[in-house]
Amino acid sequence: MVYSIIYSGGRYRSWPICRIMHDTSRSTESVKKVYRYRDTAGVLPYRRDAHGFTINNLNTPMNQASNDIQAIVGSYVESHIHEFHDTMLHQLKNLSLRGILRRKNPYLFRVKNLLTAEEIIRSFLEAFLSSREETIFWAWLESLAIFVNENTFGWWKSSTQGIDLEFFWWKTREIRYIVSIKSWPNWGNSSQIAKMCEDFRRAKKVIRQSDPDIRVEAINGCCYWRRSNPDKWDYSKYCGERFWAFISWYSSLYTDIIVPLGHEARQHSEVYQLWLAKIINTFSQEFHQEFCHQDGTIDWQKIISINSSISGKG
Repeated sequence: MVYSIIYSGGRYRSWPICRIMHDTSRSTESVKKVYRYRDTAGVLPYRRDAHGFTINNLNTPMNQASNDIQAIVGSYVESHIHEFHDTMLHQLKNLSLRGILRRKNPYLFRVKNLLTAEEIIRSFLEAFLSSREETIFWAWLESLAIFVNENTFGWWKSSTQGIDLEFFWWKTREIRYIVSIKSWPNWGNSSQIAKMCEDFRRAKKVIRQSDPDIRVEAINGCCYWRRSNPDKWDYSKYCGERFWAFISWYSSLYTDIIVPLGHEARQHSEVYQLWLAKIINTFSQEFHQEFCHQDGTIDWQKIISINSSISGKG
């Protein structure tokens, strides 16, 4: 990525070259030094959606910068998606039978009338790995969102706890955005949402101590799903298409990342399924030895004991 050094707000800032447009309104005094400049034959076409932020028109042939960011994001996803698969495989390899029995609700599985060791092992594993999978992939998507924003708006890490992104709106630099990234709209309970709002208020206070006149907008960005009304009391909630367009300035990015996400997915899945089968077979044997009566029926009292007793022993 090639950067330009722009002087603004009393200090130099590094901006990705694909964001430096041919803007005749910028005075020569505001641009002190430019290492390299890409002339895109005028400011790239843009439109405003119903909620005010600007999105590039990807169908415009002159929009070379959009092709650049698509290529950059595609390359990043293909190069880093293995991190998600590797983490999931690591989680699977390091499981223990007693570990998964202690982490999930045994009463629920008793209600399901599970009768065999394999049924119980599969159910406990699926419940545990599903929750872990969501958490791990959300963390990976967050890193992707930060990478995208860094290569379009010149993101920098916030010094305030709970804030994942800070950046200026590239065209005017009059708005400073603070963003907390979550997986989907219903990510937290009332206490967690109140904590996020407090983080937003704290971040705004810190920013305005150094620049009292600056406009600060708080955004709760959600990687998927949609929300018809993004406006909240003291922050906005951008979800799915709206969120990815907001951090990248490209309206179709939310669909563009689907293709590279499938990079070598089959190979990773085959390795994962092989290990999953090994774990199920091994745990089924252990379960039959430790948690079944001599007649082969399941000892649910022992399962409840290692899960919920004070001693934690079966």
